[in-house]
Amino acid sequence: MKISPDGEIVDFYRSVREAGRKNHMSYQTILDRISEKVKSLYAPDGYVYCKDNARAINKAVRRIELDRKEECGVDFIPAPEVVFDF
Repeated sequence: MKISPDGEIVDFYRSVREAGRKNHMSYQTILDRISEKVKSLYAPDGYVYCKDNARAINKAVRRIELDRKEECGVDFIPAPEVVFDF
């Protein structure tokens, strides 16, 4: 599965080899990203690749969010819930 740097799903692939062919990369490059054998989250084309299951997708999106938070240097905290009583 191919995920954009914004965390949106871009494309699905039946195999790692198909993903490599369609994105002009070695299948091993994508396989290394999926199995986290390299430190870099993003593949050379700027996208994130993961397996097609909910757990892997959630993990990839969380890693993207963490990477974006580290880039801007701001730790966002959720706003408190406000209840208006009329």
